[in-house]
Amino acid sequence: MEEAKTLIRCEGLVKIYKTEDVEVFALQGLDLTINEGELMAIVGKSGSGKSTLLNLLGGLETPSVGKIYIGDVNLFDLSKKELLSYRRDNIGFVWQMCNKNLLPYLTASENIEVSIYGNMSKEEKRARSYELLDKVGLAGKEEKFPTQMSGGEQQRIAIAIALCNNPKIILADEPTGAVDSKTSDQIQELFRTLNKEMGVTIIIVTHDMHLADKVDRTVMISDGKISSEKVRVLAESADAEHEEFSVLDSAGRLKISDELLEAAGIDKRVKVINEDGRIIIEKI
Repeated sequence: MEEAKTLIRCEGLVKIYKTEDVEVFALQGLDLTINEGELMAIVGKSGSGKSTLLNLLGGLETPSVGKIYIGDVNLFDLSKKELLSYRRDNIGFVWQMCNKNLLPYLTASENIEVSIYGNMSKEEKRARSYELLDKVGLAGKEEKFPTQMSGGEQQRIAIAIALCNNPKIILADEPTGAVDSKTSDQIQELFRTLNKEMGVTIIIVTHDMHLADKVDRTVMISDGKISSEKVRVLAESADAEHEEFSVLDSAGRLKISDELLEAAGIDKRVKVINEDGRIIIEKI
């Protein structure tokens, strides 16, 4: 099996938001590696730093401290013009609210066409928009306006727009937060299909902890750091299993997810045992 190639490497990311009286640490020394072609979710409670991380990956914000490498290039060594080119050529964004994604006075096809860069004729842009709308399941609705379509259909247009310039990475911030559970499942399945068919790396920020069943890897952020990871492992049966990993910080401290602690019935104190190279944590 071919070894996965690293696409994104985050090193020691710190992001501080300052007002006159307060400093808020959104990220506190976060490290993360993402491989080419991954379908992953970044989950965490409100204020955990997940949306801040997405903005940094998209080049929309700069860290207070730390680096993000895309391949061998440190994103924040780029000039403003180079950073703009990076976003245009490499990133497709999908936001939670449809009014951030679409122009209401343009049809579905026209929304895509105005987002296409490069030397393409009007006819080529029209053909490209029809191709993408078909890919996201909206064939036959190319000339509909967003207001004539459901929230789920509008998000499908937004996903088509995100794909229109053949990006390496799709960044989706709560893309199912404004739709019902059935539509949410359909959009999540669409992301999986696009990831498999096109090989595009997809990173989804969400508060939905159940999204782990729809992606290959889930990273949980707590207090501005990675606290645990869950990797989807394809079993011999039709169902997938999940392996969960906790992360040691630089001081050797271990953060265990609330779900694992609750499942084990652990409150505060535990017994730690070193047995045959394994560290076992037992309830007292």
